[in-house]
Amino acid sequence: MNFDEWQRVEETAIGDKCLQKLDELETILLATKDACIRDPGNVSKQLTGSCTKTEQVFDDMKKMEKRFNSSMNKFGKALDRKFNFNLEDISLHSSFEDKKNELNTALALHFFRQGETEIAHSFCKEAGIEEPPNMVQAFTLLNTILQGIRQHDLQFAIDWALQCRGYLERKGSNLEFLLHRHQLLNEYFQTQDVLAAIHYCRTYLTDFQDKHLKEMQKLIGALFFSSRSASVVSSKMNGSHKGRSEQHEINQLANDIPEDYRKVLRLDWKHLELIFVREFCAALGMSLDSPVDIVVNAGSIALPVLLKVSNIMKQKHTEWTSQNELPVEIHLPTNYHFHSVFTCPVSKEQATEENPPMMMSCGHVIAQESLRQLSRNGSQHFKCPYCPNENDAESSTRVYF
Repeated sequence: MNFDEWQRVEETAIGDKCLQKLDELETILLATKDACIRDPGNVSKQLTGSCTKTEQVFDDMKKMEKRFNSSMNKFGKALDRKFNFNLEDISLHSSFEDKKNELNTALALHFFRQGETEIAHSFCKEAGIEEPPNMVQAFTLLNTILQGIRQHDLQFAIDWALQCRGYLERKGSNLEFLLHRHQLLNEYFQTQDVLAAIHYCRTYLTDFQDKHLKEMQKLIGALFFSSRSASVVSSKMNGSHKGRSEQHEINQLANDIPEDYRKVLRLDWKHLELIFVREFCAALGMSLDSPVDIVVNAGSIALPVLLKVSNIMKQKHTEWTSQNELPVEIHLPTNYHFHSVFTCPVSKEQATEENPPMMMSCGHVIAQESLRQLSRNGSQHFKCPYCPNENDAESSTRVYF
């Protein structure tokens, strides 16, 4: 399907145009009010002229609405023509007959994960499944923290990172340091108080100096560069009348910070939110992306190919006989490539149900049998074969590919 119909919908969209017309209507009414106050003798004439103008505005809005509705109808018909197929032809009901409870649980967790608490509660009730209490509480907390991050309030996020400091350190995560860095710079940009920023560094960042000393040094340097530029600009602004050349000089002084230090002062809230979600979900033993999102997106990519195969099979009067296997290869993006087989890097043996892959507290994965041998049947700590971290068998968790 070409996108002419959708472009027509975008061109006739009434959102911004409607607001412009409402602003125009407000201007007409205010102008009429002022004219009536200035010249009470001609109120009738002013109101007549105002009515004519307002009627014109309403007529324009009705025409815009009519064009938009027409575009939407044409777009809907185009979708119906393009996607006129029966999904029953490619469905595999038998593959999910005994998985209904698992599917409902996955959907419920997706709703909780997205912060749609009311929908999740209703879905669990109607599907007849129990709400996973730990997950409900965890995802409620996650959405509360994310809402704070989007409003540049990091206190809940910092509290969570502090509670999970041991886990984050074993994992080698720098999340807590990033949270404090964003908090420090956010407060400094609001107050321009470099001494308060230095006090914050001494109070909260000293625990991270072993790992992030160079970053902290550059951060302090950037704060001094920024405070110097701000003070120079302030003194200039409080001086005499500024000509064009002087104003240009002030703008230059405001940017008189070396690029390396300027980078330190930049805050990427979206990136911080992504890192927090990743670490939070990892602490729960879950993936960054919702499994429902992954399945729906992968299915959408595969749908055209599967429909084409289904039509060919119909024409040739053949059936789809392969079990647990698709009749054609589906090319998915690299981020949807998952390993279904794991080979232990220690024993060089493929993992099985009896010898599953286990993730140690440092994040590296080995087979359960290798874990048992390294830990002397769980009786002692051992060094990870790939990093200097100390691990123990009890803190290891099974990994499902």
